[in-house]
Amino acid sequence: MSAQNVIAFVNKVNGDRSLQTRVAGLADGIGSLVQFAAESGFTFTADEWNAVVEASAETLSEDDLGQVSGGLVPAVQIPSFTGGVFLRFR
Repeated sequence: MSAQNVIAFVNKVNGDRSLQTRVAGLADGIGSLVQFAAESGFTFTADEWNAVVEASAETLSEDDLGQVSGGLVPAVQIPSFTGGVFLRFR
């Protein structure tokens, strides 16, 4: 559930310029981002944030791809953290 909160928070901020401005004005450090997210209704920990950011950066090797069989893609898509206001919180 918390990973979903991270993703929902990122998607919400990415779609709202006023929230982007507020995130850009936060003090450095993941604590300020986690607190702001909680105040905005998205509860997650710094560890959960870091896990989602790390998962978004992972890619599958050829061996990994060879192990994949058919199936459904999860309905929740992990957003990109490679730019924008979230870059400094990686």
